[in-house]
Amino acid sequence: MNEPIARMWRRWLQGIGLLVLGVGLSGCMTLSDGRQLEEQVAMLEHRQEQLEADAEVREETMAQMITELGEEIEELEEVMEEARRILARDSADLEAELAATRRHIDQLRGQVEEIEFRHRRFAESFDTFRRDMDRRFEGIEAAELLERAEQYREEGDLDMARRALEHFLSEYDDHDLVWEARLELGEVYFDAGQWHNATAQYRELLDDPASEARQARAARRLGEIFVAEERCDQAQIFFEIVVEDYPGSDDASDARRMLRDIEGGRCP
Repeated sequence: MNEPIARMWRRWLQGIGLLVLGVGLSGCMTLSDGRQLEEQVAMLEHRQEQLEADAEVREETMAQMITELGEEIEELEEVMEEARRILARDSADLEAELAATRRHIDQLRGQVEEIEFRHRRFAESFDTFRRDMDRRFEGIEAAELLERAEQYREEGDLDMARRALEHFLSEYDDHDLVWEARLELGEVYFDAGQWHNATAQYRELLDDPASEARQARAARRLGEIFVAEERCDQAQIFFEIVVEDYPGSDDASDARRMLRDIEGGRCP
């Protein structure tokens, strides 16, 4: 995080600290104090979301620049190879052009190295920032952490739900609730339309030894993801698994309906 942003966060935190200190000295919290504290917290969370959105855009832009420069280098190297073949015909002009091309490639490589260095530094700073912000989940028991994630999801805050669940899986990977947390994380990814991440979670859940209900939900969701990707042949396989292996599950009726549509030539 750069110095201006760090100073901003310190001023916010100092403001909240003074407010809390004032409440503590007075012995009670007025309605105005409570509202001011809520506004401070809300503004902090809003600023955090803005910073993360800006960071993701910058990271994507840098990655795109690296890709484009790499493609340009490949094209220039092809030009050089063609120039070498022509140079065999003893052309002094082409020798000069080839030298200029080499210099241009060297310049581009220098730019790529600089951008890659800046990208690594930015990624490291962003990771540090995210770890610092996620400290709010430290020390929270597994069950409560899972409840918070579910509450975030119900409120539509998928990003906070994802963070809470990722923290859960990092801190409580051998807990009895780990399969439930994995399903909840898959549902968060599903709600966000992040099919690749959701698929990874649901495929793990197909091997859940503790709950056929979670297995059925995972199979159904995999079918729905394939439908969203317009790959109904693959979707049909998973809907058939739900209907045949988990006929009494809550997901079976929806799987049957979507399976009938596919068998009738309609991709839902």
